[in-house]
Amino acid sequence: MTAQEGSLSALAASKDGAVVAAGDAGGFVHIWTQGAGAPALSWAAHSGRVNSVALAVDERLLATAGDDGAVHLWRFTEDFSQVAENETIATQKTPVSVVQLGRDGSQLAYASANAVILQRLDAREAPPIRWMTGSAEATALAFSPDGGTLAAGDAQGRIWLWSLEQPARAPRRWNAHVN
Repeated sequence: MTAQEGSLSALAASKDGAVVAAGDAGGFVHIWTQGAGAPALSWAAHSGRVNSVALAVDERLLATAGDDGAVHLWRFTEDFSQVAENETIATQKTPVSVVQLGRDGSQLAYASANAVILQRLDAREAPPIRWMTGSAEATALAFSPDGGTLAAGDAQGRIWLWSLEQPARAPRRWNAHVN
């Protein structure tokens, strides 16, 4: 893999390491495939810094989030030489700090300002679920391996756990880190 200009601000790798996606401070996303010395594909994905990238398990779907407040889904051709499809999932007034895809690619979570938003990709007519995280921005997201729980870590050192089977239920929360 060769270096690109500017600093990288986001990184994701496929489970087997064959595909790596990176976002940079200039709004570009780069895709490398195993054995390639240069990116297979680079494009302007956001109008500002790319804050987070997430690859789906099948590697053909990438979610990106940026300072421009946008969350995008990108689908690629078989050889990763082109973007086959781009869909804007959300446009926020504030930067989107983190994005994560569920294990099977049917759910997308992202965080902006003091909220975590869950969008079902397999049921687009369903409205997004929005959970408030108090006064702190979520800086990390993770789906549980069974897909039943979404975890968020925030800038105040708290961890939040939401049940995806019962999204209206109050989250479990605890202070995980003291600054």
